[in-house]
Amino acid sequence: MSKLFFTADQHNLAGTTGSGMELWTYDGGAGGPQLVKDINPGTNWSNPTQLTAFGDKVAFVADDGTNGTEVWISDGTSAGTMMLKDINPGAGMGNPDNLAVLNGSLIFFANQSDGAGGRGLWTSDGTPGGTTLVKTLDTFGG
Repeated sequence: MSKLFFTADQHNLAGTTGSGMELWTYDGGAGGPQLVKDINPGTNWSNPTQLTAFGDKVAFVADDGTNGTEVWISDGTSAGTMMLKDINPGAGMGNPDNLAVLNGSLIFFANQSDGAGGRGLWTSDGTPGGTTLVKTLDTFGG
């Protein structure tokens, strides 16, 4: 079944306090919109952006409050929603952008901490293990 993925604040959508800006789905059914996962728990926002259709899933950028802003993927369920890779480990942010699908692969750019400390072109098959650096395009301060 097809799903619409979107971001919303539970307070505005459901009239209750809760999750802040998070990822939601709607399949057109009587159950209405459903929160997929509270990625940044509590009232903090994960602020999903750059929602990009990727097969029957959606790739997006979000901040879980621990790993900074990184690329995530979701099949529309809480269990099927995960960070693809902590590109800039720890609280550093990969700040991924320009998500796109090319020849069946997700591609994006992100800041990395691979020793070169630069901005890289990344590709993913939609799994953490299949998310890899293609090339460092520039280095910071170098």
